[in-house]
Amino acid sequence: MRRWPLLTLLLTTTAFAQPQIQVAESGCSGAIERYRAVQANDLSMGHVNKSVYAQIKREIEEAEKTCAAGQDAKATAMIRASQARHGYPTGI
Repeated sequence: MRRWPLLTLLLTTTAFAQPQIQVAESGCSGAIERYRAVQANDLSMGHVNKSVYAQIKREIEEAEKTCAAGQDAKATAMIRASQARHGYPTGI
């Protein structure tokens, strides 16, 4: 049997690990906090360009204002639109 130690090493490094994000909030607040946590992780790992991160951060802030105004469905839709626009799965 042939072994692939380099492939095994690559697949087990933290660069390929999914972040474990736990948010106690629900509704739009939870969606915002989860997306914000994913962005912070992606920025720290170098997976998102700083200019794209700044744009996403602005989109998150707008959704947060909408959420604070009591428009849960609209704020959640804003987060999902941002995720889709930037290539993130919309179910995270």
